[in-house]
Amino acid sequence: LPRTQGMQFLSATILPWRGMTVYQLRAWVPPIGEVDLLESPRLDAQHPSAAGGLLLPFANRLRGVAVENGAAIEAEILGRRVRIPTNHGNPDTERLAIHGFVFPNTFENVTRQSTAEEASIHAELDASDFQGRWLSSSKISAHMTLRQQTFTFTVTTENTGSDPLPIGVGWHPNFRYPSGLREQVLLGIPSEKRALVNNYQDWWPTGAGGPSAGADDDFSQPEGSPLGALFLDDCFTGLRRDNRGHVVSFLT
Repeated sequence: LPRTQGMQFLSATILPWRGMTVYQLRAWVPPIGEVDLLESPRLDAQHPSAAGGLLLPFANRLRGVAVENGAAIEAEILGRRVRIPTNHGNPDTERLAIHGFVFPNTFENVTRQSTAEEASIHAELDASDFQGRWLSSSKISAHMTLRQQTFTFTVTTENTGSDPLPIGVGWHPNFRYPSGLREQVLLGIPSEKRALVNNYQDWWPTGAGGPSAGADDDFSQPEGSPLGALFLDDCFTGLRRDNRGHVVSFLT
């Protein structure tokens, strides 16, 4: 988020019926004024968008052996064979599963609290084994709190089954830059490494890593680097933490 001195969060809109999607996040940014920090996702059923959504039990992509004429893949996870429906890719080349199963499930037990200092929302999803798609059952709790200077999003997953539960948790916000001029944007990611991919059409991880320093997508310097016209769909690892134990990235 912008590091502009004096920025204040104003409001957030959360959609529990779309997998706890953060639909809108608004702030007051001097000297610009009121700004939407996120690009709101599409809500129409024909062309849904996962922007702002919670990704779980895996984030990004899963590959496997195509079955059911490409409608599903079979993959081995922790020594077990699982069948997962596909929702991404070209049927003439390769279909895959992307962004997990939470979207657009409806979270329940929704509670809201509001004081002069903060507003929060808490909700839960009894995901079971995601209709037989995953290795064990899980219960997901999501808690979001809006304060004047911070917006926090905490996700906890409990293994409610008897088998091991591999879990990856991601969030998929699309950040906006108020000027609309991409070349003015500075991006900072305190990473030592990045995941290498096969090419920049498929973006399949090779399983190998490379250094961030000196790469075209090196944003590891404390002052950040210009985003320019560079298209990114990368995974940064080896993240450096500050003296509070936090990983701090910025877009300004």
